[in-house]
Amino acid sequence: MNGTAEKTSRLHDAINDGWFRGRRRRRRSRIRCPYCLEDLTDLELTPPKHCFLCRHDIPASTWGVPLHCLNRPQQWDLLAGEMDYQWNAEHYDVLSYLDTMGEYFNPDYSDAKHRLLGMLIDKAAVLALAEEFIEAEGELDALVAGYLRKREGREPYLAFLLMKGSKWRQWAFGLSAEAAGPLLVAEYQLDYVRNLPWGAYIRPAVYGNVLKYLEERLEKLHHL
Repeated sequence: MNGTAEKTSRLHDAINDGWFRGRRRRRRSRIRCPYCLEDLTDLELTPPKHCFLCRHDIPASTWGVPLHCLNRPQQWDLLAGEMDYQWNAEHYDVLSYLDTMGEYFNPDYSDAKHRLLGMLIDKAAVLALAEEFIEAEGELDALVAGYLRKREGREPYLAFLLMKGSKWRQWAFGLSAEAAGPLLVAEYQLDYVRNLPWGAYIRPAVYGNVLKYLEERLEKLHHL
């Protein structure tokens, strides 16, 4: 394992094992996750491809660009990444039903499987129209949700999730534009992660450790 991979592995182990060791900051421009605004500079990956805090994959087109400075295609890549993230979390949720009770003994399995398939079909339909959405006027998440509602004549689950997440996307955009300090960012992060699907973390214990870390960090910032 090379030096960079070893340092990244240690950081992931810290979260997964329930503790986190602060790292010395360097005086240079910071690189943040465009979803949760976590400072990823000290991971020493150039550029960072994955956020250990919110578990999002970071679109290559957004690397090193502040959230409020993203252009339209970059904003689309961010939303496409969010759709993949939500689908993957739902996929793990479906698998968990099989692991715990089995396909024929869990009444929730059929509904979850149907919901997952619907998300996959809707996501493919949306991604096929990427250029049209990028060129259209309006907020991308609202445009996508509106298209899915019109296409299916109801509120598809993917549309529901996108609009549910709109609050935190707007919140993060505002914090980025204002160059908000650590306390405001930490308050946002705790609220944001509390509302993420636990399936994105694979294990509930890992999700709990991340929440504990954020709560403790916020508490320390309040006492500075």
